[in-house]
Amino acid sequence: MLTCAPPPWLRAPDRITYAFDSYRFGSGRRTRQDGPAVTYVVRAADAGRLVSCTATGATVGGYEAARPSEGLRIPA
Repeated sequence: MLTCAPPPWLRAPDRITYAFDSYRFGSGRRTRQDGPAVTYVVRAADAGRLVSCTATGATVGGYEAARPSEGLRIPA
């Protein structure tokens, strides 16, 4: 299980969503999960891929997306 930790915001967002992506060179990026859940359960389909998350904070004035880490390579 992976946990996405959002970065420190200058102003606390009203809402935060998390997108977990799985990437492999030559195969591209696939969104595995997108929504309010801060955790992601690694699947067999992620083997050999780089899994990363993007935290998006939203307020009435707009939104800001941040990738708090480079991701984690899942062993094949």
